[in-house]
Amino acid sequence: MRRKKKVAQKNNSAESDRKILQVQKKLGTTAITGIEEVNLFKSDSNVIHFNNPKVNANISSNTYFISGRADERTIQELLPGIIQQLGQENIEQVSE
Repeated sequence: MRRKKKVAQKNNSAESDRKILQVQKKLGTTAITGIEEVNLFKSDSNVIHFNNPKVNANISSNTYFISGRADERTIQELLPGIIQQLGQENIEQVSE
């Protein structure tokens, strides 16, 4: 028999959250508290900025999970608060 109606599958965020938690548990990560912000520096001189993120890590295997609301900003927008986080190549880009 042919179906009369095709049922659309829902993308359930709770299901994906559960899968992410299973992977984190499998990798042996633990929650790290007290982190106020995380900045990921991209090669195009933009920064992915997380404010008050949830961070889980397995430090021995160098694996980190960062979740929360992220904004993409330029380095100039985050100055002077991120001076100590910048590498030599990023400091040269700011001075240009």
